Amino acid sequence: IFQIYFSVHILRMIKFVVNLLFIYFALSYCTADNIRKMFVFYIIGVVATSSLSALGVIPNLSDYIGLKEMMLQGEQIVRFAGMYGDPNYYTINLIISLCLVVILSHKKLLGVIPSVGLSALLIFFAGMTASKSAFLMLVLPLCFLMYSKLKKRNYLVLLVVAVLSIVAVNLLFSGKIEIFNNALSRIDNVSDVNSLTTGRSNIWISYCEFFLDHPVSTLFGRGFGAQLWQSHAAHNTYIDMIYFLGVTGTILLALVF
Repeated sequence: IFQIYFSVHILRMIKFVVNLLFIYFALSYCTADNIRKMFVFYIIGVVATSSLSALGVIPNLSDYIGLKEMMLQGEQIVRFAGMYGDPNYYTINLIISLCLVVILSHKKLLGVIPSVGLSALLIFFAGMTASKSAFLMLVLPLCFLMYSKLKKRNYLVLLVVAVLSIVAVNLLFSGKIEIFNNALSRIDNVSDVNSLTTGRSNIWISYCEFFLDHPVSTLFGRGFGAQLWQSHAAHNTYIDMIYFLGVTGTILLALVF
């Protein structure tokens, strides 16, 4: 209600409220008995929708979700994004799924063969996105896995994982794992932080300068209907929250979570 004073955007308001309600009911269902089921269903959902998209089972799927294309070394390529319209959001789901596989395996709630099979598929889909962030963020579930084996004092498996990781890195940078070649080509073209983040770091700096120059807006936000600063999306959830909700709204939202 307070945000309406600054600007109104009906669809954003509805999404905001519905998402809060969804989180409330999801967490009320998230008990110790249901946690394995929720994690497994989430992983299977990501894998199943990715597989349907990759195999072309649904006719004219691109007409519904759109395609993300880019020029790479003079060639137009389509970036895989499952049933998402944006490979960046899709990548988040892949990395979360990989982390959940490690957690379930650590808790002995998922067998070795399903864990390896699901991980292989998720890594394969990550390669298809041609995403730099997907490639770099694969380090996170790998670190989780190594920490899990270290904590369980399963040193033999830890050694095997470490050796396989080193071999995989060598194969990657020698171009023998073709699925990641597009992502590696994009990383090779990086010359500074801005090119590494595909122009996002300059946008973040621009928003931070806005926050410093507009302390009232920074404190209370610009409302749900605010226009994007300099017509650029922030590509950053934390900046989005401060920009639209202000520091006050962001703190309240964090307290709700």
